[in-house]
Amino acid sequence: MMADIFLILTEGADGLEERLCPFTEEINIVRNGKAKNYKVQLKFGISTIKKNEREVSIKTYLDQSTVARKSIKGNAMRYVAVYDDQMDQEIKHQMWVELRMEPALRNGEFHVFYQPKYNLSHGGICGAEALVRWITPDGDMVPPFKFIPIFEENGFVVDLDFYVYEEVLKNMVRWRQQNKKPITISVNVSRIHISTGDFLERLNGLAEKYGIDKSLFELELTESVLGEEQKQIPVFVKACKEAGYQVSIDDFGSGYSSLNLLKDLPVDILKIDKEFLDEIEGSERSSIIVEQVVEMARRIKIGTLCEGVETDKQAEFLKAIGCDMAQGYLFSRPVNRESFEAMLS
Repeated sequence: MMADIFLILTEGADGLEERLCPFTEEINIVRNGKAKNYKVQLKFGISTIKKNEREVSIKTYLDQSTVARKSIKGNAMRYVAVYDDQMDQEIKHQMWVELRMEPALRNGEFHVFYQPKYNLSHGGICGAEALVRWITPDGDMVPPFKFIPIFEENGFVVDLDFYVYEEVLKNMVRWRQQNKKPITISVNVSRIHISTGDFLERLNGLAEKYGIDKSLFELELTESVLGEEQKQIPVFVKACKEAGYQVSIDDFGSGYSSLNLLKDLPVDILKIDKEFLDEIEGSERSSIIVEQVVEMARRIKIGTLCEGVETDKQAEFLKAIGCDMAQGYLFSRPVNRESFEAMLS
């Protein structure tokens, strides 16, 4: 079909997985009298044509088998997947999202919500994270996990992110005109921006258009993105810092590259992964890890924020160990602009 993707068209689905099994066995190659073993990792996606099924194009079956194959990507223990009703619903949803995304952006269906960040020493709001919400004309909310991964795959996330950035900057101007205390607003930076050459140029243009202090605009990079883009990340982060923006690492501790990231990147804030916080009440080890991360960040002059705070006990623990900020349902869920403005007042 293309590159390392091959097609098998065969009659009869009985025992198909057993018939495919030999393809996964070791391939023995003899060169110059020496045997070399190569383990070939093969993944099979199967789409079956049912009896009396209405006629559809071969492309439909190819798409279905591709969806099935991708469903086992990264799973070393599975090599075969059959397209089923759940996958069918997923592909129909993806088609709906891709059909609706551009009209939705034009029609203002994407809304910016704000989840406040609280200073743990005095309890006041010291910032917020801007989060996008998709609300359809009939009032239904499409969960972010139902559209963000699709947008990241098809590239539409670039348009959506810059829409969010501009909405945030407009609101920051609004709050300045209302004489509200200036606070830092953080926005998410998708992995696709790191490899595009005009990200900072476009963002700088918006910041200058609205006359916003760049130090109040924080760019959040998830640790998973940082880990995947190792070579480009230091250059990207340093360029963002030189332009005047704050930079934070989201989900810190969720991957394996955390300490290397700190060594190489001039970031301002560490957002400690929620999973550590969930475990501190029952795990002394998790408590020690969070405490040591906060202490280490303080010593290298990096601020700390813990996300996902849901109980008073968690908040008291974070305050006791010197964590700077917190956000979570204990304080506030993400709220729309009007509700957030009322909180600022």
